[in-house]
Amino acid sequence: MTSIVIAAHNEAAVIGRCLDALLSGAAAGEFDITVVANGCTDDTARVAARPGVRVLDLAAAGKPGALNAGDEVAVGFPRVYLDADIVLTAEGVRRVAGAVSDPGPGDPLAAVPRRELDLTGRPLLVRGYYAINSRMPVFRNGLFGRGVIAVSAAGRARFERFPEMVADDLFLDSQFSIAEKRQVDEVTARIATPRRTADLLRRLTRVRRGNAQMRAAAGTTAVPVEVRPAARLSWLRDVVLPGPGWRRRPRATSASPWRRHCPPGAPAAETTGNVTNHLVRTRYTPSMGRDRVINVCFHGIGTPPRELEPGEAPYWVERDQFHAILDEIKTWPSVRISFDDGNASDAEIGLPALRERGLRADFFVLAGRLGTPGSLDESAVRELHRAGMTVGTHGMAHRSWRGMDPQTLLDELVVARTRLAGVVGDPVDTAACPLGRYDRRLLGELRRLRYTRVFTSDRRVARGSAWLQPRFSVRCHDTPESIRAEFLARPALPAAPA
Repeated sequence: MTSIVIAAHNEAAVIGRCLDALLSGAAAGEFDITVVANGCTDDTARVAARPGVRVLDLAAAGKPGALNAGDEVAVGFPRVYLDADIVLTAEGVRRVAGAVSDPGPGDPLAAVPRRELDLTGRPLLVRGYYAINSRMPVFRNGLFGRGVIAVSAAGRARFERFPEMVADDLFLDSQFSIAEKRQVDEVTARIATPRRTADLLRRLTRVRRGNAQMRAAAGTTAVPVEVRPAARLSWLRDVVLPGPGWRRRPRATSASPWRRHCPPGAPAAETTGNVTNHLVRTRYTPSMGRDRVINVCFHGIGTPPRELEPGEAPYWVERDQFHAILDEIKTWPSVRISFDDGNASDAEIGLPALRERGLRADFFVLAGRLGTPGSLDESAVRELHRAGMTVGTHGMAHRSWRGMDPQTLLDELVVARTRLAGVVGDPVDTAACPLGRYDRRLLGELRRLRYTRVFTSDRRVARGSAWLQPRFSVRCHDTPESIRAEFLARPALPAAPA
């Protein structure tokens, strides 16, 4: 049974309309509805009282307390948290709740309807604010600001109680990654916007207070909350610059900041293409310390047994070349080896060579290619795992993880990982970004999904204990001498102990 919890403070004017819409199309006993009137000075409790509705009347005002009281008496899942001023039909509840009614691996844990803003008769500043705000990724992808949030039993188990903070919907949003959230497009929630500019300012003050409470809660262990990094320039980057007439004109000079980290001739998959990427890479670049490590990445070895993707050929090396480079790097004091793409040569050539030299490696496998010609099959992946190698995910279909829509994000970061975990029988908690491309939003999602380490292709020395690990990819023209000159040149690694 779906349980619906409605926290209502002085909502006598709208609660009747909300309940009428729910009950008019519902079968007897279909929904478990609880209205929690809290600190009301009007007739909210009296108006809400009707057959099929449980009414709690709390003396103290406060939405978190009301939601917690409603949760204590609610009997079923999915659990739908509904604002008293939202009109949602029984069919709308069925569809939103149905999105999280029986979640399996990779299915969403929280669902919301599509948001429709009522801007009729609003002043210019209010319309302008929402015109910008509605185009920002955080607004489009968040659970907040919709008046309706449905969570599964597993989703509700993420936290014990709603904390004492203004932004209850922002708190709920913080409990789930984008891949764990879903918007049900066929259901619409009509959201009333502020009628006057003064009302908008009061709402923004409340939002600011809620954000401050979230940041304060994130600094303690008392509340399970994660705060996304502030994106104060999102309105410029995501709304203004992508508009008509905008054209990127990166200057490919050695002095350009977005080219500074890329050696001459580096392939497109390993170069940064805009200022945003430069800022992301600069922020997440591990500072150099004593625990420096060089990550060396291989792709394919030998003659390719399948048709290669555009730009892939430069990353295939000959068998003898691979052995020679492996003999070189095994003498380095601080090195970590990895293999991308899940090619069959990983098990046929790579694994025996590693065993012969007493080396270990990370293998980042494309789950969508398992068992296809030229790629690893499940038995080969299990063999790598039994040999003491680490199996990580490279996603599903070898596509860039930047700018993914929610469904693609789910497939690449959750479904692929779940499939590989089922193959090896152990958790898969490391990932390598396909094509070396990433941005701040993606890194945030990977952290939310609790990946313990993420590998990129930034061609820099890494800090061994860092969460983000840049790597050097070996290319077809590389030799032991060339990689020694490039990988060890600057800065030098500490000498091996005598």
